[in-house]
Amino acid sequence: MFEITSVPLRKLLMLASWLVLQFVGSARADVEITVRGSAAFLHSTRLIAGDENTFLQFLHSPDADRVRIIYLDSLGGSPPVAMAIGRLIRERGLDTAYHVGHGRCVSACTNVFLGGVHRYYIGGKNVADGIATHVGLGFHPSHGGEAIEDRVVAYFSEMGVPRAADLRYKVYPRDFVLTDTTGTNERGDPKQYKLFFVSGERALKVGVATSLGEPAESNMRDEQ
Repeated sequence: MFEITSVPLRKLLMLASWLVLQFVGSARADVEITVRGSAAFLHSTRLIAGDENTFLQFLHSPDADRVRIIYLDSLGGSPPVAMAIGRLIRERGLDTAYHVGHGRCVSACTNVFLGGVHRYYIGGKNVADGIATHVGLGFHPSHGGEAIEDRVVAYFSEMGVPRAADLRYKVYPRDFVLTDTTGTNERGDPKQYKLFFVSGERALKVGVATSLGEPAESNMRDEQ
């Protein structure tokens, strides 16, 4: 069998393998970002590993120079990826928005939402607290165990919204989540916990949202 003995060649092959993996990861990324005026629109069916890199690449692009707010439409996905995107948003000093009726923002998407310096829950004044109502910002815990729950709760505090944990554990208390080893679907995968959809009034009260209306500046608005 042929054996690689040249150190430079071995390093080149290792580099090539890394580049292939990076390309594959980027190709599988689910997130899509479009820009209109000072607003960017993030759409994702499910946030997966690599989406945070796609978002970072966007922030480094010329299109991002004029962006001041990120509108969200996502069904959630990986909590660590969502938190990474949220941190990038906060570091850039950007606002976030979710417009009720213009897509969805549930599960891990709410972690991205919390990254905004100002957080616009547009139409939230017409949303009532409810379980599995599928209207508004939807919160629930994950099946990732204590480690991931600790990371998410720490992230809430990092973003200055520690009471977001009240919404995450509104239906399923934290103690239950950490001890729940039952509840699988027919494939043996963990079932998703039911979502708690938060009213605009409560979102303001706990600090999740800073406004229930649109931004004052027209070029930051979601005009569809």
